[in-house]
Amino acid sequence: MENEYRKNLSEINEDFSEVSKNIKDKFTEDSLIEDLKESLNETLENTSTILKNFIHNVDSTITDENIKNETKEVILNINDELQNTIKDGTKKFSNLLHTEEE
Repeated sequence: MENEYRKNLSEINEDFSEVSKNIKDKFTEDSLIEDLKESLNETLENTSTILKNFIHNVDSTITDENIKNETKEVILNINDELQNTIKDGTKKFSNLLHTEEE
């Protein structure tokens, strides 16, 4: 009887350890995902700031209006493409993670 009791306690302890490990792994995975999302958002914000500063420099240094406007348009298009690419990549990554969880 005592051996069976110890065996049951051992099994419960193993089950508890496994559940604890799974919770810890899930928490770590979620934390890494959040860190990645934050990093991507920071990258997007920094890139946008750089491009806005570039537009400001174009405005203050280029005197030809046609060249200035064309340059600003190209910079804004680059900014839009970068934002769309990062957002699409984030969505695809998120969808991939949700698919693996199911």
